[in-house]
Amino acid sequence: MIEFTDSFSQACVAEACAAFPELRNSLAVELILPMFVRPLNAMGQVIGKPIVAPNPKLSH
Repeated sequence: MIEFTDSFSQACVAEACAAFPELRNSLAVELILPMFVRPLNAMGQVIGKPIVAPNPKLSH
């Protein structure tokens, strides 16, 4: 999740994502998809914590 400290930053990121769809896709991969990557057993059931750790550079 991205946490903004002010509305100007939020608006800048929203405008950038609107202007550059590849940026939006990149953010989706970096921020959303890794939390769904988890180890599975042979039956497809989740058996552990997420494989990919959150990106520490994007959390600030």
